[in-house]
Amino acid sequence: MALLGTPLLILLVVLALAMPAAVLLAWPRVRGPRAARTAERVGLILLAQCTAVLVGLVALNDYGQFFTSWSDLFGTAPAAHVVTEQHFGAETPAHVRVVHAQSHAHVMAVGAATLPRGVTATAWSRQGDWPTRGAVVSVPLTGHTTGLTEQSLVYLPPAYFTGLRAMPVIEVMTGYPGSTQLLVDRLHYPSTLLGEMRNGLQPMVLVMLRPSVTYPRDTECTNVPHGPQAFSYFASDVPAAVAATFGLRPTSFGAIGDSTGAMCAVKLAVIDPQRFTAAVSLSGYFHAITDFTTGDLYGGSATIRDMNDIVWRLQHLPPPAVSLLVATSLTEKGADGRGAAQKLLALVRAPMSADELVLSRGGHNFETWTREIPSALRWFGWHLTQ
Repeated sequence: MALLGTPLLILLVVLALAMPAAVLLAWPRVRGPRAARTAERVGLILLAQCTAVLVGLVALNDYGQFFTSWSDLFGTAPAAHVVTEQHFGAETPAHVRVVHAQSHAHVMAVGAATLPRGVTATAWSRQGDWPTRGAVVSVPLTGHTTGLTEQSLVYLPPAYFTGLRAMPVIEVMTGYPGSTQLLVDRLHYPSTLLGEMRNGLQPMVLVMLRPSVTYPRDTECTNVPHGPQAFSYFASDVPAAVAATFGLRPTSFGAIGDSTGAMCAVKLAVIDPQRFTAAVSLSGYFHAITDFTTGDLYGGSATIRDMNDIVWRLQHLPPPAVSLLVATSLTEKGADGRGAAQKLLALVRAPMSADELVLSRGGHNFETWTREIPSALRWFGWHLTQ
């Protein structure tokens, strides 16, 4: 029986409903010494509770598509591999399909590696390793236009500590509710980027954030009427704060995320193409999901709702001159699965362009995204100018 789908869920619901009656029938029939009877009855209670918990877990997995098969759940399936890579929309100029190796011949050493005031280094690397490994630092980013503040983790590449200040900046977003530390420890964004840079990829700065800048409210990266201006925070305030704090001269901006973070990343590019010229979606959805965590995002206005809807904008407005990478798997379904991705890609037309990356299997989980991130970072090397 498949892990996903109605049959398993119905079976578990039936078992969960039957277990209390089974416990009542078995209770008086328990025999043996007192200790044995107690242990058996406790076992019956635990079995009934475990059945109920399984119903909840399977229903949650059906909703979130975290694991798409039994082998995916138990880690026994062969490693996922890329089965499809397609291009949509405008042709990408041939000159950007080269990973730019950054020459540092012109960069002057600046002495001991240091950080700006108010920035705290994490334990990701020792200070002596910053010129060769880079650093992950913690810094609050306060928006001067919105008044919003988010504690971020920023990866500064080795080139930063040898004097380079002109380089691309990528906003990296978690899902909701998310944890920026998981972007470092589980998804390994800094380590993966470091490896790619050692293989010739241009230096980049990663700004790691949660999309829920007003947590626990999930604004879906929206400028809420008479509420938090979340989109403006990520589109304008974060780039300005990062550049000012670290003395950067960003050459271009990109965005990447998973789940809710993926929707926000694509939204930044589609709505603000003058700044964000490239975005990557990892298991993303393209219509804002509204529920008790979001409240009313649009002030009851259908116009504001439409203008925040990625699909609606691509259907009704001139396409933006941006590049997207949409990554999914053959086995992921639902609002953030391959079907939804293909509907979005079908709307792409020049001057917009998009690439599709499809794995042979995978769900809405860290294992899948970890396999996609190296390709995504190399893709940024092709689309973000140095």
